Amino acid sequence: MNPSRKSILFWVIAILIPIIDQISKYLISINIGYHQSIVLINNILEITYVINSGAAFSLLRGQRWFFIVATIVVYILIICLRKYIAKQDALFYLGLALFCGGSFGNFIDRLRFGGVVDFVDLQIWPIFNVADACVVIGVIIIGLKLLTSETALNKKQTERVK
Repeated sequence: MNPSRKSILFWVIAILIPIIDQISKYLISINIGYHQSIVLINNILEITYVINSGAAFSLLRGQRWFFIVATIVVYILIICLRKYIAKQDALFYLGLALFCGGSFGNFIDRLRFGGVVDFVDLQIWPIFNVADACVVIGVIIIGLKLLTSETALNKKQTERVK
């Protein structure tokens, strides 16, 4: 995929995710009372409206400014690495777009509410939202791409030595 298409892919996804995330959170907040649940699939899936002031699994609860600053620092890092990123393939761009879009959706919540609106309740997992899912999927894709590119690089270097 050429660079302009990768860039377009990135921006479309990175912009759509926070929009979808914020709309879903708004719909939850106007239709469900805080800490109330709607059972969708008994003992498997509920919609539960909560605000999480921490990170995943409620780690670092109440550290609003830490998360706001950390998000800004990560975005600055991404900008600084843009030359490296430009060399990556479309799948890497997809992972980065998912991560950026999701983290921005949660960034908006932290600025507005001091925490993140969560609502997807799988009963066996902490409650999460659309943005959280995108961040996790994006990090997994980026991680796999980095691992596979490192493995390929190591393989090429080993072949050169032989």
